Amino acid sequence: MNSTAHFCPGSKTLRSPTPETITCASCGSAVEIWSDELRATCPRCSKTTVRQGEASCLEWCSMGKECVGEAIYSGYMERRSLSIRQQLFQALESAHVPAPAIEQTAKAMGFAERLIHTEDGAWNIAMPALILLGLASAPGLSSSTETGYAAHVTAARKTLLKLGLKMKDIDEICTIIELLDKGESLDSPNFRIVHDAGILSAMQNAGGPAPGHLLTACARDVAAALP
Repeated sequence: MNSTAHFCPGSKTLRSPTPETITCASCGSAVEIWSDELRATCPRCSKTTVRQGEASCLEWCSMGKECVGEAIYSGYMERRSLSIRQQLFQALESAHVPAPAIEQTAKAMGFAERLIHTEDGAWNIAMPALILLGLASAPGLSSSTETGYAAHVTAARKTLLKLGLKMKDIDEICTIIELLDKGESLDSPNFRIVHDAGILSAMQNAGGPAPGHLLTACARDVAAALP
């Protein structure tokens, strides 16, 4: 009997990794990477190269964890999260978002990590929405007008599609971005997390009171403890 008969073919590269080659985004050199990895170090320039737009069936299959086992599943999801975050920040840099705006986004992520746990949020929704809000600081992509709103959301959607995220997740992420651009609200944990993380980051940066109304009790507690 074939020992792999009970496994989905889509998980083969994770259960039995094989070497592959990708191109370094920085210098163009060939970089060897294993099929169960999402990033590797370039031997020429020593920079980290991320596999672009690779999503596994583990991300949508309800039997994914049972198919490959807890260790492989958890390892893949952790690497995938780090890869998505890195690729999103690369998107900000490619769009020429000013460095201070990128640094502000990175600070906001620290607050969002805390809020995700207390507000029962989803990392794969809140973090991409928070990072891609930074696209509004890109040259020629102001989100202060109706045209700007649409351009910002379109740029965010294109970036997310390249990463291979699920369409329903992309839709929710883009809805959060659009509503925050317009100063509107949404009754959802992920919206509240992104909203409050941005305000907390602005408070920390300015060293003053909240520039807006915080929506979660956890964020209000964090704000009270800020110096």
